[in-house]
Amino acid sequence: MVAIAAESFAGRFLAVVSRRSPAFRPPGPTASSSPPVKRVVVPAANVLSSSDLKAIAARAALDDLEASLRRLTLPQRIRAREDLHMVSSLMPQMRDQVRGLELLCASIDQGQATAYRVRKGETQARERALRWLLETVVGGQNRVIDAPRPTPELQHGLLHLSEYIRHDVEATLKLLRAPQASAVRRQVPVAQRLLREVRLATTESQNLLERAADDFSGADLRNFDLTSIDLSWVRWDESTRWPTGWAARIRRMSVQQSPGLWVVMPANVDSSVGHLMDV
Repeated sequence: MVAIAAESFAGRFLAVVSRRSPAFRPPGPTASSSPPVKRVVVPAANVLSSSDLKAIAARAALDDLEASLRRLTLPQRIRAREDLHMVSSLMPQMRDQVRGLELLCASIDQGQATAYRVRKGETQARERALRWLLETVVGGQNRVIDAPRPTPELQHGLLHLSEYIRHDVEATLKLLRAPQASAVRRQVPVAQRLLREVRLATTESQNLLERAADDFSGADLRNFDLTSIDLSWVRWDESTRWPTGWAARIRRMSVQQSPGLWVVMPANVDSSVGHLMDV
């Protein structure tokens, strides 16, 4: 019993000493050990500013549109070229209306156009034009895809984009229509930020739509009957594959836009034009 008690006491004594004395401590991590893990702090939603949230909303709408366009098959893209161009052509018109509202904001900021009737008349005209354009984008006045069944994915992307633009434009118009000029002037910076996001979104949307309609770099078109297809402004490169007998014809109809990239010119345009050349 005495021997067991002594061993137990000795064990407890050594355990206490090993915790307190550096000589008995287990070796810590050396310089060659893996570095400490960095903690990444993700901001909570309420930390984000309103401009951050607007940028996120714009990016989400554009990503949706891009994903919708990428899901189009090659035959759908070829058949939809005219309609994609039509929707793309609406974007500069929307940009013009947004730019008009931006100029109105600038004049208010400078102490001009502060009369309620002036602001009301200007905003109503812009609102009517934008509403018609947005209805047209989502197919209210034209077909989005010239096919027996419009592609639901593309319709979804265009609808998301138009809803984002409509939301920001309506928020801007509400700010600019306040009866008190002093209240409107205080809200001008907010309105300008909203309009800038919309303007940039229309620019990027136009680029996405034109790319889907015209960029056939690397596409394999050997199994397509292109006889009745208008190929004007189609961009292609050396890896684009054409139906039998078409390669030489397409090259004669094209001008080089940049090294390795050509553009098919319309039949009524002189092939010697140089306005497509990069400078």
